[in-house]
Amino acid sequence: MNINLTKETEDALSSIAKKHNKTVDYLVQEAISNFLEDFEDIEDALKGQKCRLDGDKGIKANEFYKQLGI
Repeated sequence: MNINLTKETEDALSSIAKKHNKTVDYLVQEAISNFLEDFEDIEDALKGQKCRLDGDKGIKANEFYKQLGI
């Protein structure tokens, strides 16, 4: 995959990579991975919100914690 970055973005990534002893590729892969995880979390939250707005009462907190094994 190829991406086009501005010179400023490329310089910033290079600087951060050097400062933290990482590669630019590593930083970009981590950023994309984190974005995808966050995006999935947001989608799940929106689905839950829709269910709630559609009248789903959900479960009690103690039942939720029990399901989590807490």
